[in-house]
Amino acid sequence: MRVWARRLLALVAWAFVIAIVIQVLIAGLAVFDGPGWWVRHVWWLHRFEWLTVVIVVLAYVARATRAVKWLAWLAVLQLSLQYTTSEFRLSPTHRAWGALHAVNAMLLFLVAVEIARRASARYQADSSPTVSTRPAAG
Repeated sequence: MRVWARRLLALVAWAFVIAIVIQVLIAGLAVFDGPGWWVRHVWWLHRFEWLTVVIVVLAYVARATRAVKWLAWLAVLQLSLQYTTSEFRLSPTHRAWGALHAVNAMLLFLVAVEIARRASARYQADSSPTVSTRPAAG
């Protein structure tokens, strides 16, 4: 079960990275092509935000390193912060703080890549054949 959880953790983490890239693309389209894309920006978020919870659960089932578990929880926190920073646009006195939305998105991307990288490395270490240090019989 642990091996399958590690495989799935790597897969889900990379899917999360790809989802963030698509989210940034949609935000860029909203800025450069038209505000109609903002609706899709929110819609797409609701399609992938649950992956952070799956990553946390898989990190524990896979017995991932402490660092991966911390990064998984950090991703959940950062996603929550995205909701907070997006609401800043509604307050005239806090509107400038809304710029943190883009900064946090960039940091969330880096955290997601690091989770995926570490999960993939752990899975590959499990998959590689072991090398014996005993001399060959003969």
